[in-house]
Amino acid sequence: MRFHVLLLPNVGWAELRERVVRLEALGVEVAALADHVADWTNPSVPWLGTWTVLPALAEATRTIRLTTVVSQIPPRNPVMLARQLLTLDHVSGGGVELGLGTGIRNDPSCAMVGMPNWEPAERVTRFGEYVDFVGRLLSEEVSTYRGSHCRAEGAVLPRPVQTPRPSKLLAAMGGQMLRLAARDADIWNSLSFLADVSSQLAETSERCRAIDAACVAIGRDSSTLRRSITMYDARARAKGGAMGYYESADAFVEQVSHLTELGISDVGPYYPLDPAQVPAFERIAADVLPTLMAAHPSIRLGLVQAMGWASNSGAREGLPYTDGWHGRTRWTLSLRGRRQPDRVSARLTPCRGPAPAGAAPRRRSSA
Repeated sequence: MRFHVLLLPNVGWAELRERVVRLEALGVEVAALADHVADWTNPSVPWLGTWTVLPALAEATRTIRLTTVVSQIPPRNPVMLARQLLTLDHVSGGGVELGLGTGIRNDPSCAMVGMPNWEPAERVTRFGEYVDFVGRLLSEEVSTYRGSHCRAEGAVLPRPVQTPRPSKLLAAMGGQMLRLAARDADIWNSLSFLADVSSQLAETSERCRAIDAACVAIGRDSSTLRRSITMYDARARAKGGAMGYYESADAFVEQVSHLTELGISDVGPYYPLDPAQVPAFERIAADVLPTLMAAHPSIRLGLVQAMGWASNSGAREGLPYTDGWHGRTRWTLSLRGRRQPDRVSARLTPCRGPAPAGAAPRRRSSA
C-alpha cells in the first residue's frame, strides 16, 4: 500500500516547492500534481504549469516520487508529453509516473488554448487512441502511428530509465473508460463526486466490480492492476476547503480502512486546501500513514516489473527471486509460489554503511 498526496499548483513556486520538500521529509511516497491549463473551479487564480515545475521539483527532492493526477489529454500533444515524461524520468533518476484523464467538459482549458471542447463520447474515443499511442512511444525506440486522431512518423524519443517504462495511471469512472483502464493501465484511479462518504464507497465498490469484470473479459489477472483513489470531499468547498478526513486521525483511518477493504492500495488525499488543517495533515502523514502501510504491506507483481531500483535476478529454491538496495536498506522480493504469480512477499533489512557503489537509486520504487 502507498499514499500519494495531491497538490494543486495554485500557489507560488516557492510555496509549492516547500510543500513537496516537506512531504518528502514527512515520508510521503508520492507527490501528485493536478494538470489543467487553469483551475477549472476558479480560472482567474494563478495556476503554474505542472510539466514545467515537475523537473524543478525533481531537483529539489531526492526520494519522493512525482506524478500527475491527472494530465488532461486535450491540450497535450502525445509525442511532446511522452518526451517530457521520459526527460523527467532521466532528471528524477527513475522517479516519475504518468497519470492521464480525458478532461472534463466544464473545464475552460479548451477555450483558453483555442481548441474544440470535445463531447464526452469523443473524449473517450480519443483517450483510448491517445493512451495506446503513448504506450508505444514509451516502449519503442522509433514510433510511427496512424490513428484516426493521433498520427506520427518516425518519432524518436529518449529511452526510459525505469524498466520497462514509467507506470501509467489512468483515471476512469464510466464503463468504456474502465474497459480502457483494464486494457492499458498499470494503476487505475477513481474519484467519486457524491456528497457523503458512504455513498462514495458504494459507488467505488460498484466500479471495482466493473473493472474486475473488464479484466476478466480480456483475460487479464485483475490483481496486476493497482487500484487508486483520489479522496474527494464534496462538502469541503462549503467549509472553506476543510476536508472531513482531516478532522481527526480516527476519521482518516476509518475512511482509508473502508477503501482498503475494496482492494484499493494507492490512496490519494489532497494537500490541505484550508491552511488551518496543515498541522493535522502533518500529524497524520508522520504518524498514521506509516501504520496504515505496515498494516497493508502487499505488493503486486505488475508493479514490481516497473521498479526502478538497482537489482539482481536469480533463482533460489526454484522460485523467482530478486534483491537490491534502496538507500541504506536492503530489500528482497520473492514469489510465494508458482500457482500465485501475482503475490509477492517483501523483506526490508536496515544495513550499516552505504549500499554498494551504483546500487543506491534516487527515488522510491513505484511498488
